[in-house]
Amino acid sequence: MKTIVITGASGFIGMALCRVFHEAGWRVFGGVREPERHHTKFFHPFRCDLPDSVSQSPFQDADVCIHAAWTMIWRTRRDALRTNIKGTAHVLRLCRKHGCRFVFLSSCSAHNQAESLYGRTKLAVEQRLDPARDLIVRPGFVIGNGSVFSRMRDALVGSRIVPLFDGGHGPLQTIHIDDLCHFVRAAVQKKITGRLVAAEAEGTCLRTFLRELAHASGRRPLFIPVPSAITLPFVQLAEFARLPLPLSSENLKGLRGLVYQPSRSDIRRVGIRIRSWRESLSTMP
Repeated sequence: MKTIVITGASGFIGMALCRVFHEAGWRVFGGVREPERHHTKFFHPFRCDLPDSVSQSPFQDADVCIHAAWTMIWRTRRDALRTNIKGTAHVLRLCRKHGCRFVFLSSCSAHNQAESLYGRTKLAVEQRLDPARDLIVRPGFVIGNGSVFSRMRDALVGSRIVPLFDGGHGPLQTIHIDDLCHFVRAAVQKKITGRLVAAEAEGTCLRTFLRELAHASGRRPLFIPVPSAITLPFVQLAEFARLPLPLSSENLKGLRGLVYQPSRSDIRRVGIRIRSWRESLSTMP
């Protein structure tokens, strides 16, 4: 039986990965902040409270570590860098010490033109890894219950007017949560290294996706184009004043930073079919 360590095991993607590897016959250790609170058949919980409190015993016999832990909530930029970049470095050192292969769950938001702190920090971690021995997986926009997708759908259902920043022309490449998990498992089993883009090859634009999502939810909101360059300063000012907002400046910067990432050759290399965004939407209740 092979052994895998998955950090961020209580998160949406982390939990799904634990389930898939468990069902494939792996012994799974799941890193969580409070292991005493987790009782599941999918993983053996261990303490992983980034950046410093990480139990190293699960790494001693592990074949692979998938690093999916990543905080999206922080008070200051310094806190985000400390938790995410320093925390990732800590996990990577444990992998190097015990000869465990390292898989980093990055994002399609990680690229040189990224404006969001999320995208920039993911890219910073990528640049510190060794493509000859490590694997970087860049998922597209993940569709599944309990993800950012769910919050987007809830916002559409509850809104009569929906702003389309910069007309919603940004490219959007999606991946169903099940396809992502099977993509990662296949890449791990094939011992692939380097960087892979895990997202549908064609994709669509954000505007089309939102319209179809609203229609599938039985809603027909009014979509209004809004320039992000004008909106962003007002959102940042509202955040400084601690006013409640339906989106953050990080969200807006992420939308401004949408770029197309070629994935067709990576999909062929891994050998997993990735559903189109329409197929993925059809599976959502």
